[in-house]
Amino acid sequence: MRSSHPWPALAYLYLVDAIALVLVVAHWRHYSQFDLITWISALVFAATMAAARVMPIHGVDANHVSYGWYMAVEFAIIASLPVPVTALVHLPALPVEIIHRIRTKQPEPFRGPDYNAAASIICAFIAGNVLELLHGLTGTTPFWSTVNLVPVAFVFMGTQYLMLQTLVCLDRQMPWRMAGLFHTDGIISDMMMTLLGALIGRLYVLDQSTILLTIVPLATLQRTLQRMQQARLAHIDAKTELYNYRYLDQALSDEVRKATQTGRPLTLIFGDMDYLRDINNTYGHLAGDRALATVAAIFRRHGRPGDVAARFGGEEFVLLMPGMEKEQAWEVAERIRNDTASSRLDTDDGGLFSVTISLGVASFPNDASTVQGLIKAADQAVYAAKRGGKNKVCAYPTGVAI
Repeated sequence: MRSSHPWPALAYLYLVDAIALVLVVAHWRHYSQFDLITWISALVFAATMAAARVMPIHGVDANHVSYGWYMAVEFAIIASLPVPVTALVHLPALPVEIIHRIRTKQPEPFRGPDYNAAASIICAFIAGNVLELLHGLTGTTPFWSTVNLVPVAFVFMGTQYLMLQTLVCLDRQMPWRMAGLFHTDGIISDMMMTLLGALIGRLYVLDQSTILLTIVPLATLQRTLQRMQQARLAHIDAKTELYNYRYLDQALSDEVRKATQTGRPLTLIFGDMDYLRDINNTYGHLAGDRALATVAAIFRRHGRPGDVAARFGGEEFVLLMPGMEKEQAWEVAERIRNDTASSRLDTDDGGLFSVTISLGVASFPNDASTVQGLIKAADQAVYAAKRGGKNKVCAYPTGVAI
């Protein structure tokens, strides 16, 4: 998140903090009811959570995120500790994460950890109370104690996703439906981690010593995910969090080869934002960054599973659509153009500004027989749209709308 946030995002952050604080204070009288073993368990999990917070694995894939391995730690806490205690477990991680961010010179060393702790407390209370409700309905036999963790896992993940997506939308000033942070791979990964946490929690409840058996697998998983994360980040554009040109170049080569082998069409939508330099000069570079993020989200939203949305460079974007005819892709490009022109973005002084984009459409093999030829054809169609007055969609080779 940026160092300067719009007021709705700040209000949301303060609201999350306030709710978490109320939940902790409201249950204060219950803490004396728990025995020494419960508090020792809480200390063990608190240390583990602190380690998870300073060694986070956030999977990033074309502006999609996944929470990574500390989802397992958080849900293990919910599965093995009473509801009020689960909230306190997250508090020791707060100063540890703040110190880590200060030492590593990360941006906003206080606000990020503050939100992480508050959101985790809220999610723990919600999931923990749902688990207690299910135990009241089904009983607490070993079978039902395990089965009930499955729906609670979905509640826990859903709450995490809902809160984060709301924050990102408020901070980036975009409609909730356009954020598109989470994708299938990330959701599956997070669900696996959450269910692993359920397993660790159940093992811990049955026999505390079995937690030692999970240390080596978790450490190995941490290293594996870290390497996967580094590999993914090499293909991500930092500003828009779409795929970068490096990834696009490889994807184009692969898809052209597949299209040659199968005879299926391959269509490329090429977009070039209009007047981005004027936006930067008039409203500032932060406004320009918001415009880039908004267009990136629109490209991402109009892509299908298997399509590749990428930032080609500067204010240029690409949507690679395997198996789609040019006529259908032109309709997609027109929807992208319309959504971009309809967007309204806030300036830093409370005003509004709009964004437009010119797009070109070209297909393989009808318009080009090579990767570079396909890019050139789509680029020429974009320039035809620019010459035609901008905020238009044109198709190669005629440079006119289909």
